[in-house]
Amino acid sequence: MFEVEVEDVHYFKYVFMALGWCIRSFLNCIFPIIIVDGTNLYKKYKGMLLIETYIDGNNNIYPITFSIVDEENDASWNWFMTHLKVLVGDIPNFVIILARHISVVNDLSSIVPNAFHALCKYHIQNKLVDRFKNKGIISHFYLAAKAYRMSKFQISWVKLHQYPGVMTYLKEIGLQRWARVYQVHCRYDKMTINIVECLNGVLKDAWELSITNNDMHKYYS
Repeated sequence: MFEVEVEDVHYFKYVFMALGWCIRSFLNCIFPIIIVDGTNLYKKYKGMLLIETYIDGNNNIYPITFSIVDEENDASWNWFMTHLKVLVGDIPNFVIILARHISVVNDLSSIVPNAFHALCKYHIQNKLVDRFKNKGIISHFYLAAKAYRMSKFQISWVKLHQYPGVMTYLKEIGLQRWARVYQVHCRYDKMTINIVECLNGVLKDAWELSITNNDMHKYYS
């Protein structure tokens, strides 16, 4: 699948590309989990490259879709996720993991309502440190997020009480979006967007190329 959207008839706006064999493989995988993130492009026209990936039962990483947009905003994310919805349809126990602001996640939930929209643990951890200026939060949040049992979660959760405002902030985000014991659908051990970062590393030399550059094909072949 390949889609291009233009502005004022002939000005490039968005492009979306899906890899058919990866989509088919994902639809038959045992972990119905997609991980999404974006990275900056550095050529003359700049923009953002959005990538969706999944990991199979053998821990192999597969790219599913790529999209180039002007910037990360509501319009570009909605366009991107709408095309994903067309491709995958309604999947039981579907999970999408993002590193976005909760308002963006809530907006995307209306586009793919059958999916559970989870947040990257590492992204929330960084937000906590930036907001509350205390790295002591990290260890307790980490253990709370990773806990499989409610008893283990409560031990770390209570310790976060010593940091004023932290528990309220995490509740407002939604415990189900980051804490394993509250998850709506099983995200297994996929708590971060790290596998997208792996793909970003592979594609780092391509970031500076024009999207019409003839050399781009070697990164996607």
